[in-house]
Amino acid sequence: MERLRAETQTLKEDLARVRASRDAGASSSAQSASGDLAVRLQEALDRAQVRVRKLEASSQVLGTRVAELEAEGAGATLQAQMDGLRLELVRTEGLLLEVRERQSQAEADRARAIEERVWAVADLEFLKDRVLKKRREQQR
Repeated sequence: MERLRAETQTLKEDLARVRASRDAGASSSAQSASGDLAVRLQEALDRAQVRVRKLEASSQVLGTRVAELEAEGAGATLQAQMDGLRLELVRTEGLLLEVRERQSQAEADRARAIEERVWAVADLEFLKDRVLKKRREQQR
């Protein structure tokens, strides 16, 4: 759980950096691209956080119920119920792991998108400088 929370925090920090970069005054086309990226990242982050909260709550409820059943120790039917709850807990933990993997993939995709955006902005700046240089030369 701590690892997932740390990854979520990293996503939030990266999203803040994208927004700060966008607000810092990149060209309008780069701002549009980073704005779209920021929106998509925020939506993915929100969905992942909702799913994580649901899985954490479900895991906690199941863990509590298993502990209650273990404390009661009331025979074979209780044992079957406990086994069922353990299976459900394992399933929930598997879903949580799957969400973590998707979140890691989203983070990697976001990093690639940020890198591509940085290169695009650098290319635009280079082209802008060339155009300005040619205009200055033509005006001489």
